[in-house]
Amino acid sequence: MTASEYFISVLCGAGVLLGMAVSGILWFRPFPDRLSNRLLATAVFCTSLRVAKPLLVLYATLPPAVEFLGLAAGLLAQPALLLFLQTRLEGAGKWKPAYAWHALPAGLYTLWFLNHPAFSPAAYSLILVHHFLYLGGSIYLVVSHRQAHPEKIYAGIVGVTAGFALILLSYLHAWLVEAPIGIMLKTATLGFTVLVVLLLYVLAGKKFLFEESPGPRYERSRLRSGQSLAMYRTLEKEVQEKRWYLDADLSLPKLARLTGFSVRDISQAINENAGTNLSDWLNGFRIAEARRRLADPAWQSAKIAAIAYDCGFNTLSSFNTVFKAKTARTPSEYRALYRVSPN
Repeated sequence: MTASEYFISVLCGAGVLLGMAVSGILWFRPFPDRLSNRLLATAVFCTSLRVAKPLLVLYATLPPAVEFLGLAAGLLAQPALLLFLQTRLEGAGKWKPAYAWHALPAGLYTLWFLNHPAFSPAAYSLILVHHFLYLGGSIYLVVSHRQAHPEKIYAGIVGVTAGFALILLSYLHAWLVEAPIGIMLKTATLGFTVLVVLLLYVLAGKKFLFEESPGPRYERSRLRSGQSLAMYRTLEKEVQEKRWYLDADLSLPKLARLTGFSVRDISQAINENAGTNLSDWLNGFRIAEARRRLADPAWQSAKIAAIAYDCGFNTLSSFNTVFKAKTARTPSEYRALYRVSPN
């Protein structure tokens, strides 16, 4: 073993141990959204077991049981990531018995291994297919909920999903080109180490994972409270009268260009006076418009998806999530309250 390989192995070993520590923090720390963070803890812990294999192979010949443990852990990691994203992005805060079905592939693989205790290329191919099917589902969830969450929180979720995706891509590459174990160590295990360090950074900087932390954010701002309120009233009037909220791509920089205010001042005015962020503030106007249309007999024949897009949402999933969060009803249920029966 060369000095560089030894250094990388030590670094990766620390990453695996840190991964287990992070999963413990996520599992036991009293976050408000405990279910989603425990699902992320499961994904991180199982991935720790999965990526530890290239590290262990450098120092010993592994028995088949260790190989099995890593693969079975991987079969649990991807469903846990998908469920984390589903509960976090869609706001499903309670465990559902149906979630347990996602553990079925790991159970079937365990039964298969007990009767065939050796590595099987065919079985490994099916495992990779399983991983990428779940990864596809995870990416779909992330893409379809962009508008339903603040930009900073959404960026963190994208980063975590991208980290897991890169780890899977490294395994696929190694399988296709029959890469040596050293390459696996430098890609999958080292990539996981970077992901864990980023998660630790988030945990150290905020009380709640992927939640905006309250605090004196604008202590050094030159915008005083009276100016902030006046700017907010101007923003509110302009956005409503000119119906800028119908623009699905309206962002802080774009709103700054339209109004002539700075990005920071707009963010401060909305945060201090509306108690929320730009994304949620705009979604309030969009949902109000959607409610008007859903209750209007003239729009009774319009599809809900068409109303969602017309009101400034890029995806139907984002619209459904935000609408239910703000009205406690789905769009279909809300429309049914005002439906006029043909007579």
